[in-house]
Amino acid sequence: MDWRQNEAIAGAWRKRVFSDCRWERSENQAGALTVPGESGGFFAHCEEELPGRRVYLKPELRDDGEANQRAAREKIAADLAHDIGLTVPPVLLARREDREPGEEEFVCVSLVLTRTQWSWRQIRPILERGGDRIREQLRERVAEEASRALVFDTWVGQTTGHKDHPHNIVFGYDGRGQHQLAHGRFIFLDFAWALGFGNWFPTTSCEIAGFPELMLREVDRSKIFARRTFTKPCTAFPPHFCPTSRKS
Repeated sequence: MDWRQNEAIAGAWRKRVFSDCRWERSENQAGALTVPGESGGFFAHCEEELPGRRVYLKPELRDDGEANQRAAREKIAADLAHDIGLTVPPVLLARREDREPGEEEFVCVSLVLTRTQWSWRQIRPILERGGDRIREQLRERVAEEASRALVFDTWVGQTTGHKDHPHNIVFGYDGRGQHQLAHGRFIFLDFAWALGFGNWFPTTSCEIAGFPELMLREVDRSKIFARRTFTKPCTAFPPHFCPTSRKS
């Protein structure tokens, strides 16, 4: 896999809403959390849709909250991130047919972008050290990508999901060896609580997003987005993913 392939998939998924493929749990769960998040998830695959590639399917557990549609939020955030060039995995909505009692039927699948991913819990100690070649390569990526992500998180109301969370920011790259780090990217995950979670029509003003202190130190205003044209997020969601009354 490479970034050109990822970008082609992301562009195609930006124009789509739903995948009717039967996503099956992958035997390869390498990289999965040993203690899943509060809504759960797992790596899955569908050779008809994405030969040789994995996705992360979520949420695993059902949430009957009237305005808690996690999958819809993930899709909207991924589409907007694509429009502005922020590295958030592309997302499609899907239905899970092999679920157990208490598990969610209306889910989303998020593309796994790279073979190797270091979680924020692994990356943070490296950034804290000084005079290290790996650290310097990582810092080169932080200034641009963290600056954009901070603005994006604030815009979509991602106020807690990336604030030193051990797993929701990762550094991903392909291949082996230090020279591959120069081609890696910080990837921002999990927008299930964005966009006014629990209330599609929040009444409070926008709060500055919570963000790792180590990244905040590197924020550079000159790296923040140039003027961009946004395409309206997909509103043709099936009603179980997002009630019609809330699509506007």
